Amino acid sequence: MSSSTNPSRPSSRSVSSNSVPSRRATPVLELSPAEKEKEALIAAACEELDLPTLVQLATSTYGLVSDSLRRTACMLSPE
Repeated sequence: MSSSTNPSRPSSRSVSSNSVPSRRATPVLELSPAEKEKEALIAAACEELDLPTLVQLATSTYGLVSDSLRRTACMLSPE
C-alpha cells in the first residue's frame, strides 16, 4: 500500500492572519430607561463591593445589562 493522501479526508489548510477578518467591537446599542437605571444600580453595587446585590441584579430582568458591566462584576471576589 502506498502512503498517498486519503481521498475521503479533506486536506488541511492553514490560514494566514492576513486572510482572517479583524475583530470588531460589539456595536453599542441604546439602552432603555429601565436598563439605564439598572446600569447605575450595578455600577453602585460594584463600587461598594455589594455581592448579594450584584447576584440579585444579575439574576433579574436584563441580567447585568452589558458585557462591560458583566466583566466589571466578575472581577469582584469576596475577601
